[in-house]
Amino acid sequence: MRLFTFGCSITQFYYPTWADLLSWHFGNRMSVSENWGRSGAGNQFIFTRIWEADSIYHFNSNDIVVVQWTAMPRDDRFITGHGWHTAGNLYHGQLKNDPMELNNYSYSSQYEWADLNHCVMRDCAMIASVKTMLAERGCKTVYFNFGNFYNNLSEKDSTLDFTKPLNNNSTNAILNQYKKYISTDIPPIMEWNGYTEDQLNEYVESRPITLANIGDDVSEARPEMHPLPFEYADYLEQFILPNLGESELNDRAIKLAEHYQEKLITQRLPVLSKLGWTEQNTDKIGWSDD
Repeated sequence: MRLFTFGCSITQFYYPTWADLLSWHFGNRMSVSENWGRSGAGNQFIFTRIWEADSIYHFNSNDIVVVQWTAMPRDDRFITGHGWHTAGNLYHGQLKNDPMELNNYSYSSQYEWADLNHCVMRDCAMIASVKTMLAERGCKTVYFNFGNFYNNLSEKDSTLDFTKPLNNNSTNAILNQYKKYISTDIPPIMEWNGYTEDQLNEYVESRPITLANIGDDVSEARPEMHPLPFEYADYLEQFILPNLGESELNDRAIKLAEHYQEKLITQRLPVLSKLGWTEQNTDKIGWSDD
C-alpha cells in the first residue's frame, strides 16, 4: 500500500503535522509514504500537485490519499527558476487599493482582481475534478478542510439563478451548486481545534508564543495558531484513523508528537525553523517541487 497526503501548512510545517504522524503510524506497512503539502498553499497548488502525483504514481485501489483543502481566497503561481510561490490568503495584507492592468483588462483595484467569486468557482471546479478522479482510481480517500467553506448560507443564495450574472452575494450559492463535490468526511480541523469567531480570544491566549526564524526580533513573536502535535494526534485518532480502518496511533507516532510538543511548550520562546523537523523533511517530491 501507498500513502499520499496533500494540503497547506496544516499538512506541512516546522513541526510534525497530522500527515507526518500518519506516515510514522503506518511505517513499513506503506511501500511509499509522501507528504505533498506546502505551507501557504492554496487549493490551486494542492489540485496541481495531486494530478502531478497521479502522473508519476498512477493512483489505484491500493493507495490511501488524504486531502486537506484550504481557504479559497489564495492564489498560487509556479515561477520557472524559483518554483512555487504560495503566499497564503490574498486578503491578509497582500492587496492594495491601486488600479492594475493584466491580460488586457484594467482593474479598478487589486481587490477587483482578487474576486472572491472567481476564487470559489475555480476551487470548486478543481475540488470536483480531484474527487471524481480519485473515485475512478478506486483510492481510499479522506477529505477535510482548514475551515468551513460555508458562511451564512441563506435560502436566497441557495436558489440563485445561474443563468444570470453573478453578484457579490452569490459566493455561498456557488458553494451550494457544488455541494456534493466539496462535502468532506470529517470536521474542519481549525474549527474542531477551537479556532472560531466566538472562541478566538480564548484560542489565542492558549497558544505558545513562537518566533519563525533565528535572528527574528522578539517583537515579531506571535501565538502559534496552527494545531500543536498533540492536537494533530487527537484529530487523527478521532477522525482520520477511523476512516482508514485504524483506531489508535502507535507508540512510534505518539513519541514523535511528544518530542515536538515538549519543544514547543517548554522553551520560553521556541524558534520554529530551529526545532529540527525541517531538516528532516527537505527531500524533493515530484518534478515541480522546488
